[in-house]
Amino acid sequence: MIYLLLGCCLCLAFVFGQSAASKTGSKAFRDFAGSAGPLEILPTGLRVPAAAGVVVAEVTLTVALLVGAFFSLRFVATAGFLLAVLLLLAFTAAIVVTLRRGIRKPCKCFGAATTPLGRAHVVRNVLLLAAAVAGLVAGATSTASAEPAGVAIAAVAGLVGGLLVTRFDDLVELFGSQAIG
Repeated sequence: MIYLLLGCCLCLAFVFGQSAASKTGSKAFRDFAGSAGPLEILPTGLRVPAAAGVVVAEVTLTVALLVGAFFSLRFVATAGFLLAVLLLLAFTAAIVVTLRRGIRKPCKCFGAATTPLGRAHVVRNVLLLAAAVAGLVAGATSTASAEPAGVAIAAVAGLVGGLLVTRFDDLVELFGSQAIG
């Protein structure tokens, strides 16, 4: 389970770190805060504070997951996973509400996205939620020490998984969104 814990830590840290990084800089942050999509369900005056809260939460959980993974501080990783679960539940609920309102505009979650929100984004978030829950379970049940080869494989798997998630819109477009979106 230690390898699952590490893989989930790195996958989610990559995803949320990339997400936060894509919103840094005044123009990128304004684009995110002003983007239609999940933030559109909020009153206009709350969009910028909510967007700032999202970025702070993403950075916080990224740091917690990395510190937890690299310094074997499971309680720190657990805090990161719990924050990831809360964020993903909120994001998924916001996407579902947005879709039910008939809003299919892009969200700037990972920068300059042009893909309109769809069911594929809900699927992506559910997969991330599963990784966060798996990390929580692995952290609570892991007792074995890690072997270097296992650590390397888990790290690569987590980072590749994170890369695939951050390029999710491209993958859906490449393989056809008719089945999901």
